[in-house]
Amino acid sequence: MKREYKPGAHVIFVNSHGKPQNALVTVFWDGGMDYNSEDYEGQEPCLNLTIVSLDEKKDDQYGRQIERNNTSIVHRTSQTAHGFYWCWPDEYKGM
Repeated sequence: MKREYKPGAHVIFVNSHGKPQNALVTVFWDGGMDYNSEDYEGQEPCLNLTIVSLDEKKDDQYGRQIERNNTSIVHRTSQTAHGFYWCWPDEYKGM
């Protein structure tokens, strides 16, 4: 899978209850790194993302509402808890 570190990238967000959700990246916190460089070898960045709400009561005339997670969400390799992390779709086996 080709990984592109840019807004709009598709990732999997695993919420604090361990439930996976498809998500779109709004920003990668790159800290000046060029993650798209073929030479980069290191830790995945934190990011912000948006998801479609899982709450069926959050429908409106435009469809299901979106939710934003405005905190810097860490990659699964940096998270010791069972949730609240992101990963690439090919890294998540449980969906």
